[in-house]
Amino acid sequence: MASFSPIILHGNNFDSNRGCQALRISTKIIIDHFLPNHPFVHANIFQNTHPQFLSNLEDRETQVFEVKKERNLAFYWWGTLIVGCRFWHMKTPMKVIRYCKKLQKEGTGGVLLALGGDNWSFDYGSLALHLFTAPFISAVRDQFPTVIWGASVGPFSSNPSYERKMAKLLPKIDLITPREQLTTAYLQKLGCGENIHEVADPAFLLPANKPENLPEKLERFLEEGAVGINLSPLLVRYAQTSRREWLDRVLASLVFFVESCDYKVVLVPHVMMEPEVFPDNNDFLFMQELYNQLPDKIRERVFLYNPANDDCTNIKWVISRMVAFAGCRTHATIAALSTGVPVFCIGYSVKSRGINLDLFGHEQWVEHFSKLGGQEFTRRFLQLIDSSSEVKAQLDRVLPAYKEKALKGGEHLVELFQKRGLK
Repeated sequence: MASFSPIILHGNNFDSNRGCQALRISTKIIIDHFLPNHPFVHANIFQNTHPQFLSNLEDRETQVFEVKKERNLAFYWWGTLIVGCRFWHMKTPMKVIRYCKKLQKEGTGGVLLALGGDNWSFDYGSLALHLFTAPFISAVRDQFPTVIWGASVGPFSSNPSYERKMAKLLPKIDLITPREQLTTAYLQKLGCGENIHEVADPAFLLPANKPENLPEKLERFLEEGAVGINLSPLLVRYAQTSRREWLDRVLASLVFFVESCDYKVVLVPHVMMEPEVFPDNNDFLFMQELYNQLPDKIRERVFLYNPANDDCTNIKWVISRMVAFAGCRTHATIAALSTGVPVFCIGYSVKSRGINLDLFGHEQWVEHFSKLGGQEFTRRFLQLIDSSSEVKAQLDRVLPAYKEKALKGGEHLVELFQKRGLK
């Protein structure tokens, strides 16, 4: 294995974020199709100790991480160092940068591949963006091969000086495979050209596997015809409101929807980050709080799915059994779209808009969360359900080619290997 140039998957998060898990699993499926049994290195800020990650770790895979976990002394020392280096415009001291230099010195080489979906944006703050991009700035400088994989990028227009910086960096990345057309157009605007090859999100190729222990009530709801809803506490960050106000707003919308239709509702978490590590980023805890505040008559028609022991393929199977789905989390909506389930996307960034434009040619089934106050969510979601036969027909038409498009990323990666003389 040592003779092969490893593929360094950088920026993917913990498996408690099933979207990150879906990206990693589907990316490995694609790469293994074109480069069988190739070695992988999982590079992240924190060590991934999630049981679902460790139980599937193969001999050809290893980890490079900056600190073992957040909120310990080593993390605070490291964080202070990173902030200081950024402030003084010094090179960022990261283990993944040293690892790439080591591979280059040994003559093995490798590929640094950004695997984060939307990490190259302001969605998670400027410091996080700095940590995601710093290894690539170093790699480009050292002529170490770089890839931004199946991603939405930007926009950075809210910070013109940073956008100019990205306009210098992004055209130098060896390969960028944007997952939707809005990102492609933006990258072209920034000066990217032959290094762009548009694909589809890798998770469109993720398999759907039935959970081993499906709750009886959930099975019954699915057989009777249920709709799925994914609601996220993360939107508090974008709503510029308190958590309590956001919870009350979402609760009122959920109650009104259940009162307005005859469907059973399944609440589907997709990101369940540990509260002590990532506050306000646990869908299950957020929806559990919602569920507990529902009036008794409403609660009878709602099931809160707890996928703590289920991986992303199991959640995808549950979603695939829905009459329709509405969700905030991108990879929860992709789980539905890729299995032909009509989806109303509660959007907060470019990615949901771009994917809907690719699949439907319009944005009728996506809306920014800020415009879904009062009874608007119910109106729009029921409108989607009423149009489900047309939506399903469109998905049936476009999905085969769209999934092939997701696979194309592997072809372009092989071309990069050949161009750079990598094994």
